[in-house]
Amino acid sequence: MIPNSEELQELIFCPVQWDTFFTQVQHTRKTEELLEALKKLPQSSVRDARMSVIVRMQGKLEESTALVYQHSHCPLCKAFYYSYLISLGDDETLRCVLENFKPDWPLTSRLVELEAKFRAYLNLGIAASTLKREEAAGLFVKAAQIAEILECKRFKDIVNYESGWRQLYAGNLSLAASVFGEVIRTTPENTPVHSGAAHYATLICWFEGISPVWLPRWSKETLKVLRNPDVVHERVSLPSAGTPLLIPLLSELQALTREFNIKLPLFHVIENQQKRQGMLRRIRDLAGTDNKEILGFLRQSVLALAMSMNHDAKALETLRGGFKYPQTGVGLMAMVYFANFVQIHANLPHLPKGEEVQCALQTMGQQFRALPSGQRNWLIWWMRSFTPVPMYLLARDSAQLQEMTADFVVVTSSGARRAGTKVKTYPKEFMTKHVLELLAGGQIPIDQRPQAHRHRHALESLGIPPVIYQPIIEKLVT
Repeated sequence: MIPNSEELQELIFCPVQWDTFFTQVQHTRKTEELLEALKKLPQSSVRDARMSVIVRMQGKLEESTALVYQHSHCPLCKAFYYSYLISLGDDETLRCVLENFKPDWPLTSRLVELEAKFRAYLNLGIAASTLKREEAAGLFVKAAQIAEILECKRFKDIVNYESGWRQLYAGNLSLAASVFGEVIRTTPENTPVHSGAAHYATLICWFEGISPVWLPRWSKETLKVLRNPDVVHERVSLPSAGTPLLIPLLSELQALTREFNIKLPLFHVIENQQKRQGMLRRIRDLAGTDNKEILGFLRQSVLALAMSMNHDAKALETLRGGFKYPQTGVGLMAMVYFANFVQIHANLPHLPKGEEVQCALQTMGQQFRALPSGQRNWLIWWMRSFTPVPMYLLARDSAQLQEMTADFVVVTSSGARRAGTKVKTYPKEFMTKHVLELLAGGQIPIDQRPQAHRHRHALESLGIPPVIYQPIIEKLVT
């Protein structure tokens, strides 16, 4: 698989042939063997540029950067160096790179200089796209033109992938899915570009409720699990790559939400408290600290909701920390953020709310109708599963949501009703009197515990539907 030193020395200077070869090396998991072979070649800037990519894949970021930084005269090393800055930099770094890095070196007969221009324009396009600058499209066009000149199909696929990413985070989900689909169809499996495109395509298909034939098998299996509420209730594992932490995380949140609903009156009984805290620990471990992109935001959303069901006022801080660019460009994710925000205030009704809750509900009401039907259905699933209070409030102005919330149990001091029918044996007066106190961390007298069991048994007999308490609604809307 790895050529001899003489052939390898020639290969590193041939961009297209090197790219094809390196893709095969990655596919067969022989990058370590290739790195050792490169070390035996005469030292050169191009050799070090090739080595730096492998070293970076090993997680040795400083070492990989140092390999190219020492060759400031080499266009290829310069292109890799700035690409590394862009991949790790904050907005200020990105602006600095865009203003100072100009791929204006003259071209010679060395093809690696043309490759350097491709990589430079590609990564400048990524930086501009991240900063929401209009020149991103033009920079991607330049990169695509150079890929055409080099006759390198994979380079063109990379540009398409980055263009799809840009469309996704600009909120153009259908267009992004189309671009990612083309990348999936034209790239080998198990390559970074193919896997990245399939990853994003899976998310989009989940949000839009579609299942194109070009999706990889693991993606289709993942969607089946995500779309089956009964399966999500179980702590299932993802069949393969996909979104390994999201499905177990949703399962844990489903379980905690059910626990929260049926045991709210006995929230501080020691065995219930220990069980709930154990579930929160599992969610915290699964969510981790990554809040990047859409999956990171959804993980932090799950954690924030779980924290709010454990009387943790830092839930809002966690939610806000996960909602940042590029997620903010996706309208559906903004709706999820607002839904989570309102539900956290419902779970923690004693938090100061100012005008933010009303603004969130008004924005949701305006944007809900504008969502494509697939995304609207996904949002309904999310709200029904995890944020029923904003769903109930939005239903006041939506016939579709009124139908979807008809089976919610609505508890007032005069009765508990579901679909217009009185819920028998439910302790309505007890819950309307104590629900705000319970959500503030208070406890009920021991002699009132039979009422708590009436609450649980009534909900269990109905299949544990979402419950809406009128005192919480009044606190949110006034």
